[in-house]
Amino acid sequence: MNYLKIKKLMNNRAFTLLRSDLAEVIYESLNNEVGVIFDDTIEKIEQNEDNVIVTFRSGKSPFFDLLVGADGLHSKVRNLIFGREAQIEKYYGYYTSSYTL
Repeated sequence: MNYLKIKKLMNNRAFTLLRSDLAEVIYESLNNEVGVIFDDTIEKIEQNEDNVIVTFRSGKSPFFDLLVGADGLHSKVRNLIFGREAQIEKYYGYYTSSYTL
């Protein structure tokens, strides 16, 4: 379904939300209640019945109740959980692109 069809279904009320704007809103709403890790990379993910153990490039291996992989289209988190992207992707005949002018 293309953008014009979506816009028509929404009575011309469709809009674009930039990822950076969404990230800012989410981050500002955390109010220091949730830990956030910057400037590190996930290298390994293990899960047991109680939590998720994440090993970072820095060598830290904390555990979490929940892991949210929000690292983009070619997600390393998704790759570590489900395997190589080429094994699970399916082409539906559509391309998309976005840019800011």
